[in-house]
Amino acid sequence: MKIIFMGTPAFAVPALETLLDSGHDVRYIFTQPDRPKNRGKKLAVSAVKEAALSRGFAEERIIQPLSLRKGEDAETSFELIRQAAPSLIIVAAYGQILPENILNIPKYGCVNLHASLLPKYRGASPINACICAGESESGVTLMYMEKGLDTGDMLAVTKVSIGGDTTAAELTEQLARAGAELLRDTLPKFEDGSVQAVPQDDSLATYAGLITKEQCRIDFNAPARTVHNHIRGLPSAYTFIGGKRVKILQSAVRENVKGEVGQLLRVNGEMIVACGEGSVAFLKIAPEGKSIMSGGDFLNGIKAVKID
Repeated sequence: MKIIFMGTPAFAVPALETLLDSGHDVRYIFTQPDRPKNRGKKLAVSAVKEAALSRGFAEERIIQPLSLRKGEDAETSFELIRQAAPSLIIVAAYGQILPENILNIPKYGCVNLHASLLPKYRGASPINACICAGESESGVTLMYMEKGLDTGDMLAVTKVSIGGDTTAAELTEQLARAGAELLRDTLPKFEDGSVQAVPQDDSLATYAGLITKEQCRIDFNAPARTVHNHIRGLPSAYTFIGGKRVKILQSAVRENVKGEVGQLLRVNGEMIVACGEGSVAFLKIAPEGKSIMSGGDFLNGIKAVKID
């Protein structure tokens, strides 16, 4: 089959590598434009572009439009895809919504690898939302794309168990590998006509929108397990101590440690914060303007006894 792949972050790389190893004709790879990164503002390429180039994929066939929906880039991209006449467009965390004129081009349609067990957690941040909710199971759904947001018929599903301390980053790696295997196993079914589409039950749908900075702030009035889920689900989870922002990178539940909500405690060398029920230990943190350190080391240098 002639295939066009669209993806951007590391989650999409195993799926791309599966396609490049499959023997199918990957005509073009679409990914987000190179963007300035960190303080030096040096242009950084996407994980998908980096992987494609490392595999010897021709750079002129890596397309990076600012938009597929409006402007000159959209018109050029549409014409490029139309002339390529792909049998299938495969999307994995591309970061742009495909317009209807592109959705209608491929013979077998456009399909998306979505990192949840649809119809739960439609939207932009399904992995984070799943961890924050304390789910014990997630997965990847291969689905047809349509105008609605992650509402298309499901073609295949694979499930993955989630441990009580699994982070969003760890689950992303698991789901990326699982999604690549799902894609590998499903691709032949398009050509032999055995692929089956199952409608989603919209009454069971939940949504996971873009994460805001305010959502990342920790609420210690919640039970310790909920706080821990929040921290492992959101890489930018933070609180304020002594008026300065502190990112919490790794935590653990300490159910038997009690204290006033928000109180900082030192127990067995750990930095522990009392919650609405139980407490959480801050195992690894990133204080504003400082290097990553353990919570215990941070406690040695401060006088504050309560979260701001």
